[in-house]
Amino acid sequence: MMNFRKTIVVACVSGLSGLLVTGCVSKSPEQTVFTIEEFGAVGDGVHDDVLALKDAFRAMKAVDGKATLVFSKKTYRLGKQTESDAQFDFSGMGNVVVDGQGATLIVNPVHGLARMFNSRNIIFRNFTIQHDPLPFMQGEILSVSPDEGFFLWKVQTGFPLPPSEQWMQQDGNFFDDPAKGLPDRAEWDLRHVRSSWCWGIVMEAGEKTLKKDFVDHLFVETVVPAGTGDERVYRVSVIDSYKVHLSAIVAGERFVLPRFRRTAEEYFALKDKGWMFEQNVQIRKSADILVENLTFYSVRPGMVFGVRHNEGQITIRGCTVTWLPGTDRLIASWRDGVHCKNNRIGPTIENCHFEGLFDDSINMSADAFMSEKVLAPDRVVLTGAAFEAGDQVGVLYPTTGVWETGISVVEADERTVVFSRPVEQVVAGTMTPRKDIAATQFYNLSRANDGFVVRNNFFGIQRRHAVLARCSNGVIENNVIQGVCGCAVELSNETGSFYEGPFPRGLIIRNNRISGTPRTPIVMRTMSAPGAPSAAPVTGNILFENNAIVFDGGAPVQLTCVEDVVFKGNVFSRTDGSLIPEDEAVKVDPASRNIQFR
Repeated sequence: MMNFRKTIVVACVSGLSGLLVTGCVSKSPEQTVFTIEEFGAVGDGVHDDVLALKDAFRAMKAVDGKATLVFSKKTYRLGKQTESDAQFDFSGMGNVVVDGQGATLIVNPVHGLARMFNSRNIIFRNFTIQHDPLPFMQGEILSVSPDEGFFLWKVQTGFPLPPSEQWMQQDGNFFDDPAKGLPDRAEWDLRHVRSSWCWGIVMEAGEKTLKKDFVDHLFVETVVPAGTGDERVYRVSVIDSYKVHLSAIVAGERFVLPRFRRTAEEYFALKDKGWMFEQNVQIRKSADILVENLTFYSVRPGMVFGVRHNEGQITIRGCTVTWLPGTDRLIASWRDGVHCKNNRIGPTIENCHFEGLFDDSINMSADAFMSEKVLAPDRVVLTGAAFEAGDQVGVLYPTTGVWETGISVVEADERTVVFSRPVEQVVAGTMTPRKDIAATQFYNLSRANDGFVVRNNFFGIQRRHAVLARCSNGVIENNVIQGVCGCAVELSNETGSFYEGPFPRGLIIRNNRISGTPRTPIVMRTMSAPGAPSAAPVTGNILFENNAIVFDGGAPVQLTCVEDVVFKGNVFSRTDGSLIPEDEAVKVDPASRNIQFR
């Protein structure tokens, strides 16, 4: 069957199993354009349109050339399915545009939103995202029993109740670390580290900020009905090491905890079908990706954007993470906004809006790898497959602070790597936090987000830092950072826990407006292993120019073991308008060198 739309030939697509309609698509020599309604989508917010979306993707994959899928300004509900962990799975696709045109998506939190894996030339834009059921819980703290290690918590009306402890023990595992392998059935129960519940946050009464002068998280042991006769009242017990903090909690303050909604069977059904850990938008091993104008009013517990191991340019533009307007929600995302690791080209993150996050808005670093076995002075077996021939290598000896570069990879076969010259005195390790602190760390300097850009963004109230950068040759400019509960910008490596790096160098930080941070707004440092002698300065070669910082807590800038930092044209002040002289605004420790004021 054929018909015509104006002068564009409309050709039927055949051989696509599962199409809900045998309709036709607009086609030109340049591209094929589909509408989601052609595949049976209703867009009334009630009907489950997930099958229509899967059929639309099958149709786009069959197109020889560019394909575009457009939505209407409606509300589309996307329920559970077993084809992929992501509702929009662009894996292996290229030359594709998906344009929401202002559509709202109601997503089941079992699934992430979008996945680009081995994808090229993808544009994904113009959607608002909500979740049903909500992926988090919040409520008021009614009373505290510090000696017994628990408090009573009333879950607020309109938010889901906690699952049972039996469900949590069977199904409540939480996997959000892409650096680790996914468990099989035999390993399932072994993944209960500390507790299935992970951690929650205590918030000020009547505000959307963290409780002042308090730890920024509590690891939870159990959440059980309190037996008060009110089904919304629960007893929250914390793990032993966190009980000491309970005496500072005051009734009337509020508590937020992520909500697990995935069963073990759902996990195993999706494990080998594009599993994304807990990320919402995963961009991995891809190039030329633009994600634009997405608004998240809720996020399943995990990174909003996971940007890892990409080969080319990734751009996140005009995206928003915030609380749903007209609600009393305390959270939008439980984890990072944009978490970037091991990319050959640093991402561009611009014109975005971040608030209501419970971790860093932007986190950029490269993974460290350790040696499981030294085969020869120039040949090692690493803890992960991290290198390709031609990659540049940085080697850190944490206990001495020695940092070696000028090493390249001659040959790489999975985890076995041959270097261009011997690497001496390698200390083996397995990447275990707080255990392998003396182990030699290897970084792929060719996958360290070089050339990243963070500009024209707004960062509002959130749990931690606006920008945490452990990489080089980037720009942080023209951002407004207002009221974040951590630092505005932290530039450092990390060793002993996450083992992230390598080191921030060659950075430009300019024209940013910063205020309302309880912690030191700007931190630059070189970290050595816990208990080890101070490292030599490596973080450095930084221009800090034309920034305006308002801060009442002491020096707005802290430099620890850094080098070659230039301050130029900045304005430091208190909230009463009084200026802070540069020599008071910038606190420099004795290990730092060549700090200049121009």
